[in-house]
Amino acid sequence: MGRHWWVGFAAPLMLASCNPVVRDSQVDGEARGVFDQLRHHQDAQLIARLDPAIRGTAAAKLPAIESYVPLGEPRGRKAISTNTLKVAGQGETVSTTDEYDYGDRTVAVDVQMYRPDGRQGWQVRGFHVQAATAAQLAPNRFSLSGKSAIQYLSLAFTVASPLLMVAALVKVIRTAGLKRKWLWGILAFAGLVALRMNWTTGQLTYQLITVQFIGAGVMRGLSAFSQWVLSATIPVGAILILTGIWANPRRARKPTPSTK
Repeated sequence: MGRHWWVGFAAPLMLASCNPVVRDSQVDGEARGVFDQLRHHQDAQLIARLDPAIRGTAAAKLPAIESYVPLGEPRGRKAISTNTLKVAGQGETVSTTDEYDYGDRTVAVDVQMYRPDGRQGWQVRGFHVQAATAAQLAPNRFSLSGKSAIQYLSLAFTVASPLLMVAALVKVIRTAGLKRKWLWGILAFAGLVALRMNWTTGQLTYQLITVQFIGAGVMRGLSAFSQWVLSATIPVGAILILTGIWANPRRARKPTPSTK
């Protein structure tokens, strides 16, 4: 959504920790510095901070990136995430994500920096910039209008799944003569098959071989670019209990032999 550019190594990032709030002041200053140099077109200073392996690529892409990064001071800045990886004997890699609010648009900046063991300064190994207007980000808001039948059904299922689990638990508690109620109470929240619906795009995904407990929820990341995701699991345990197949003392009771 919107436009985005990436400069850096195309290597997977291994995360050792993630906390959007706790961030070293030096790391925070480095991350903010990359964005400030982009919006002020301070190409020479920014390129000097980069890993030598990506300086040539960055120099070629900088004019295009800077063309849509606003020059003015943003109205606000929000830290989205801070990911840290430390490898003994090698050094520390930190990746930060920040969003800058310009009112009519939002700019997200990811910065990856590296510091070898025994050194104080950071070297920028890559950065990613994504910008979108308020209109482009509007579909990411949670809204019931303009959705498909599949999306409405997914929402209904997301709500119904935990309700059925609670209803099954109530039945277990109220069933007289039922042994091991604690175990049946746990099984009331067991579900099979994980279903996920992207509320913005309508994309539905599933995972067949999975067992979950209380697997239902509505989630969204901290970023304005994040999309709402509905997740739920088929409440197999609750269904079996509510239909009397499980947790039924009468089914477990053996018939009395006839004396005739």
